[in-house]
Amino acid sequence: MTAHVLAIVQLPPPVTGLSAVNERMVEELSRVGKLAAVADVASPNGATGLRKHLGRLVRILSAAGLLIRSRAQGATTVYMPSDGRAGMVGNIALILVARAMRYRIWVHHHNFSYLNRWSLLMWLQLSLAPCAVVHLALCPDMLERLKVRYAGPWRRRRHVGRTLSNAFMAAPGPPAAVRSGPLVIGHLSNLMVSKGAIRFIELFAAARDLGLPIRAEMAGPIWDEDVRDAVEAAEAQYPESFRWHGPLYGPAKAQFYAGIDAFVLPTDYLNEAQPVVLLEALSAGAAVLATARGCIPYDFANAPGLIAPLASFDHAALAWLAEYANGEGRAELQRAAEATFSRMHAESEASLAETLDAL
Repeated sequence: MTAHVLAIVQLPPPVTGLSAVNERMVEELSRVGKLAAVADVASPNGATGLRKHLGRLVRILSAAGLLIRSRAQGATTVYMPSDGRAGMVGNIALILVARAMRYRIWVHHHNFSYLNRWSLLMWLQLSLAPCAVVHLALCPDMLERLKVRYAGPWRRRRHVGRTLSNAFMAAPGPPAAVRSGPLVIGHLSNLMVSKGAIRFIELFAAARDLGLPIRAEMAGPIWDEDVRDAVEAAEAQYPESFRWHGPLYGPAKAQFYAGIDAFVLPTDYLNEAQPVVLLEALSAGAAVLATARGCIPYDFANAPGLIAPLASFDHAALAWLAEYANGEGRAELQRAAEATFSRMHAESEASLAETLDAL
């Protein structure tokens, strides 16, 4: 198979859900022999302010040049994620260049910011794109929202929709040993207020105030000073039952998941779509306690744990912890999590194979 796909993506560092999926898709395209070239359009790592925006602009202009050169060298297809907010300006510019060069275009959607509310930039992106752009959504609900909210340009430009869950990003492991001792709740993310880091700590503290035998494990880089203050206060108040590990990768991250009974993600993040951390936790046999954002209600409706609106999450999660803190039913939760993820992973792997074949 001739390499013909140009990937215009944001790659790590920093490691985010988006950059991790982008990196994996580049690897998969290379594995099947379809990757012609890669353009990394992420902002320079560590850059802030004007330097960040100028660095991003330079990379987008470089990607536009690569679009032109690669077409002359036989590339026919562009694979790119859709940004959120102002980042879509760069998407639109690149799509216009790709349209002029008569590329086939695949757009991979990773956030709900332009689905939760109407966006002029997304409307322009869909309206100015060539006909028959293929849109990869993370779940059927995401795809339906895209088609309904932007029905006019979707129909006029004859856009095409497919779904590809992020569940292929985590692999099911061997059945884990049934955990014993205090119930362990975990939270791993880029630690931000909007991702629920402080709500996680407050939930743990509320459970301890009720006398529940619970430990909390937290991991990830701290992005907000308010989160740092809350972590330091929890470490001081609960030295034997609260631990922050810092950033974890590879085997250390897998060990983190293996040691928890329930993964808690009370996120209110605007762009939240399909957090890979929830899939990784489920694959390790952990129940999922999360807020109903993005694809989460669709993906985890039948998984052990609970999915609740943000307004009622704290009360519902505390009641769930009180029910399972004594250890009863823990083995059933673990086996249900592993079985749920096994099904999700198999479906996602099949969708990935179909996507790579069609690209």
